[in-house]
Amino acid sequence: MSVRKDRNDFRYDLTARKSGERTRQFYNELLPSVPRTCRNNTSPNYSQTMPTLSTTNISICSLHQKPSSPITDKISTTLPSGITTNKTNRHTLPTVAILPIYPHRSSLSKVDKRSAAKKINVTEKQLIKMLCKNFYTYDLLDDEEFQEFLRLLQPKYTLPSREILTNDLIPRLYNETKGTIMNELSHTTAVCLTLERCSAAIYAITVHYISPSLRLRSNTLECFEIEKEHTSNDIANKLMHIVNDWQISSKIIRVVNDCDNSIENAIHQCKWKSIPCYAHLLKLVVQSGMKDIENIVEKFRNIVKSLKQDGDVGAKFMFNQKDINFNGLVLDEDVSIRWNSTLDMLNGILNNQELIISTLKTSSTMNFNIHYLHWNVIDHARNLLSSFEEARKDIIDDNTINISKVSILSQILINRVKRYLEIPHLPEEIANMGKRLLENLHKRFGAVEKEKLIAQAIILDPRFKKLGFVNEKDFKNACESLTDVYEDRIENTSIAVSNVFEGCKSNSSGLLWSEFDESTSKSRIKYERYTTINTELQRYLAEPLLSRELDPLKWWKEKKSVYPNLYEVMLKRLCIRASCASHSGLFLNAGIMCNEKACKLNSSELSKILFLNSNLL
Repeated sequence: MSVRKDRNDFRYDLTARKSGERTRQFYNELLPSVPRTCRNNTSPNYSQTMPTLSTTNISICSLHQKPSSPITDKISTTLPSGITTNKTNRHTLPTVAILPIYPHRSSLSKVDKRSAAKKINVTEKQLIKMLCKNFYTYDLLDDEEFQEFLRLLQPKYTLPSREILTNDLIPRLYNETKGTIMNELSHTTAVCLTLERCSAAIYAITVHYISPSLRLRSNTLECFEIEKEHTSNDIANKLMHIVNDWQISSKIIRVVNDCDNSIENAIHQCKWKSIPCYAHLLKLVVQSGMKDIENIVEKFRNIVKSLKQDGDVGAKFMFNQKDINFNGLVLDEDVSIRWNSTLDMLNGILNNQELIISTLKTSSTMNFNIHYLHWNVIDHARNLLSSFEEARKDIIDDNTINISKVSILSQILINRVKRYLEIPHLPEEIANMGKRLLENLHKRFGAVEKEKLIAQAIILDPRFKKLGFVNEKDFKNACESLTDVYEDRIENTSIAVSNVFEGCKSNSSGLLWSEFDESTSKSRIKYERYTTINTELQRYLAEPLLSRELDPLKWWKEKKSVYPNLYEVMLKRLCIRASCASHSGLFLNAGIMCNEKACKLNSSELSKILFLNSNLL
């Protein structure tokens, strides 16, 4: 829920808001050589930067002329023999730097010209960044007032045309950024993909991986558009084309989807393994629980609609807010597909409770019976759902390792709902809502620890390890699965097997014992390998837990040589993401751009803009 804001007041939108930092950077690039202290002065005082020159015995004209011979001073010197000679002293006069009187008119040297060309390139990059990051339309380039403003800042700068921007600058920056990301992906061992549906026909695919410097990276590969009447086969073909273009088809560990049937079928056709998005599963849990209070929420939703649509009543309500210096949440109607917007609406209603009651009493047009409004019910619902909102934000806003949190957060929610149901004299609607929430939490997240890759990720996260499991049996199974990861590698280690076998064969009697010796050597290698991995795992589990606020990848960077086998598995597990929802709102903006601005952009241009918006730093 946003704080009150005049939506028509856009005068300071370019520079006042957080995204305006890109705009300020663009303006700073236009004036790289002007001192900051002089930018507000109409006539800079150049005398302060000029050295004081002594012109004694030197003409003013000599400052502008290169002397044909060095300036010298003859000094008479008498030698011991009595002979007088004239000695030239080259150090009598100080060396004077010959500077132009009008520095702003001086010609650029070769170095200065290269620097100026570099600055222009940086300026153009900053212009593209400003347009893409803030989703400004290209009409800004044709705006006469904006052009006049730039002319006053830097008369020599010329804005690129729309054609140059779309056909040259943006594709060049796109290819440069794509090449950088592809180079980093080529040095990774495993990646996780997240696939989300932004609108009816727009999909976004993002890759997550652990870089060679052991940092979790996330890069949007493409936002693509498919015809409205499309099948899962069309989505699958597009996905295969994208991953082959980025050369990561053999590195995909898991694909996180938002529980959309067409996306799930497309992932299956690509022969990838998928896991559901935690945020979307949480949404299904909450929506099922809110069915018990839907009639009560609908009454308050109608009140919000009436306050928004009735001009006189709404104006009086806003006037009463200002009269008491209200700084709370503004009343906004919720969105059906976003359960957290319903929670925001309930927060706004409860914060405005007294104002709403007084408005209902004095209004003749709003026919709502105050005595039949269940304020107590929505208050309990708000308190119960706040824990789910905290869990949702924790997963979406976390840019570090979060797949290992799924089981722990689910158990925390289960415990909180159980404790809330123990409160005496709960309304019947809230009691039924809590029971339904518990039932769906067990249904959606009860088997999370049994998922092999997620269980291994919990163990390999030094912040949780064994404490991330509720069931002891699931923890033991996860430990065994970690040692089983290497069995396939042992089977394929033909060189080691043959060496051991040759040693055993030399001591045997002919070929009679060859079959026995071969099986013995394989078992010995398996046992030694198992013992090594098991010992390494036990030493790792004995390490003290890392603080929850610290980065587990930094811990692994220090312990890489201590646990080399577990380190290899970690690279393929901790890159998995728990949610495909974007905290930056990029995919929401993708839908807005297609609906409102795509009339002037083709799908290729739109894809490049969204790509640069996500990947430019």
